Amino acid sequence: MLLRRVIEHVRTQNWTAIGIDFVIVVVGVFIGIQLGNWNDARANAAKEQVALAAILDDVEADFVGLNDALDAAVLATQASNRLLESAGLQTLTEVKTLIFASILDSGDMPVLEDGASREANPVQLWTAIALRYYPSQNDAAFSGLIAAGDLSLISDEKLVHDLKKYTALWEALENSQDATFRPFRDRLIFVGQEHGLSPFKDVEDEELAKLIQANPELEAAVRTVLEYGVLHWQAMDTLRADAEKLEAALRAELEQQE
Repeated sequence: MLLRRVIEHVRTQNWTAIGIDFVIVVVGVFIGIQLGNWNDARANAAKEQVALAAILDDVEADFVGLNDALDAAVLATQASNRLLESAGLQTLTEVKTLIFASILDSGDMPVLEDGASREANPVQLWTAIALRYYPSQNDAAFSGLIAAGDLSLISDEKLVHDLKKYTALWEALENSQDATFRPFRDRLIFVGQEHGLSPFKDVEDEELAKLIQANPELEAAVRTVLEYGVLHWQAMDTLRADAEKLEAALRAELEQQE
């Protein structure tokens, strides 16, 4: 109908009416575009909330896993030092690295004095020393966004940067676990087997201390895993602090969008 009117106005050379019709068309197109953009923005905001909530769930799961792994690391440190002390050998009080790594806080040790509730049973020292927990990142939500090319759904650029940094820290930890921490633990178990020890076999601490005293290779294996275990604890502690900050940032962003 509008087209018929425009044609009629052209025939009659009613330029004022033609101008009005043109404005109506332009305004209509503009409103249509704006409504489309508004609907897209609403849809994207809803998708962003779903994505952020899923990422938050993953980070919370990471936090639980890191706490469990840190508890295990504290227990292993206690047990290792207790064994060395029982054998009359020097205990470990600090570990210093010669190079700087952002995921390590050189010199720090697990806080042992508050871990009495997790102290290893005297007949299970070897179990506490040999068993470790190596956490991995729960990254299904964030990696899914990247794979789908939907990372732009997250409107806060700083939050995107923090998520990328967090993922990089996890990658560094997991690489270190695969290349260093776990192989040294595996070597400890192998050396222990050569002296009649297995991870789940109960051994009196006095008997274990005598074995350590008489076998320098076994002592070295225990000490090496202890030293690298402290570095593992440092890396996980750094990552836990990062997870805590990221969790707070995600919650704040979700609350802001409600």
